[in-house]
Amino acid sequence: MLKRFMPNDFDKALAIFMDLFTQPPWSYDWMTKEKASVYLHDMLYSPNARAYAYEEGGHLCGACFGSVGDCSVIPIFEIQEIFIRPELQHRGLGSQMLSLIEEDLRVDGIGAVRLSTIRGIPAYDYYRKNGYEVVRGAVAMTKAL
Repeated sequence: MLKRFMPNDFDKALAIFMDLFTQPPWSYDWMTKEKASVYLHDMLYSPNARAYAYEEGGHLCGACFGSVGDCSVIPIFEIQEIFIRPELQHRGLGSQMLSLIEEDLRVDGIGAVRLSTIRGIPAYDYYRKNGYEVVRGAVAMTKAL
């Protein structure tokens, strides 16, 4: 069941996020509970934020954090983080959650979903499997300071 993320979902989502991203293939060694909490909190309470919680049997299985922008011809939902409890992955739950999110966005008149990922990690194949395409000509750039 998909629902809008509520404040009482935060601690459970934080625990899933920590469990997932401190394991391979990510193995984020910088991630402390405090840093992850601030990171998720900032997404949850930023302007135009929209977050979802995915539950089965009354248990939180995953979440999605993003924001809605209306700076183009159509409103766009930008996924910043989407995750499923590690032990529940590879069962279709992530695809089911993403499909339900897309339907909720359609109902609200949001015309597209945008996200960034990295080739060669499991998320890339997950998005491709769910119909997301690489934008031709798009370039992600960064500069270390």
